[in-house]
Amino acid sequence: LTWSQGTIDLNALPNNGGAGTLVNAAGALFEATGDNIIGATGFADANTPAGVQRFDNQGTFRKSTGTGITSIGIAFNNTGTVEVETGTLQLSANGTDVGGTYQGSGRLQFTGGTRALDATSAVTVQDVAFSGGNTSVAGSYAVTGSTTINGGAANLSADNVALGNAVLSSGTLSLSGTASADTLTQSGGTLGGTGTLTVTGNATLSGGVMRDAGTTVLQGATSINGGGIGLDTSRVLRNEGTLTWSQGTIDLNALPNNG
Repeated sequence: LTWSQGTIDLNALPNNGGAGTLVNAAGALFEATGDNIIGATGFADANTPAGVQRFDNQGTFRKSTGTGITSIGIAFNNTGTVEVETGTLQLSANGTDVGGTYQGSGRLQFTGGTRALDATSAVTVQDVAFSGGNTSVAGSYAVTGSTTINGGAANLSADNVALGNAVLSSGTLSLSGTASADTLTQSGGTLGGTGTLTVTGNATLSGGVMRDAGTTVLQGATSINGGGIGLDTSRVLRNEGTLTWSQGTIDLNALPNNG
């Protein structure tokens, strides 16, 4: 199936009861060659059971050609393969991934809903953005480009997580295992969890908080400026490189009511 333009609406008759379900079967290919939307309008149907308006991908869903955004605004459950070859694939609703993979040289963006990727799932797409909602990844996570957290919550619980260039401006990034980043830029938001994040390259810290009983290891050149950085709830910030503190506050009790 090739989807080149137009909207796929799974609730096209909102006052007629029920909604639609889209299934891409195992072994099948669903290719999006344009920058379009899969959604559901209305939701005025009293007879629509929860979870009916959804897209179940059991085969391969591929975003190709379009350099803009392809948006899936209904529940998206992935037990197959998602290939983001160009542009951005945006997931803005709930979903469950069991053994699903996300790969390619494009960008994957989570913008809303609650999503859980199980321990057999894998994320290797070049760039990932967490912009809203609550996304938990228990499987492997190895990004070669960038991981951006600018809203919502990202919970990565596996070991050997590779963030690429990590950028945190708002929202929360929580790490439970070992993780690495090529660079780290934190201007806001919260870096938390009990895991250890090792930044092998340069880091810039100008705002936000690091919390929980984890450790952030800085191995390259680090600059603390702007508003500085806050630490609390047993967080350890370990400098193993060269750290330059030019402005801002280093607050070791940034969350005074949280222990």
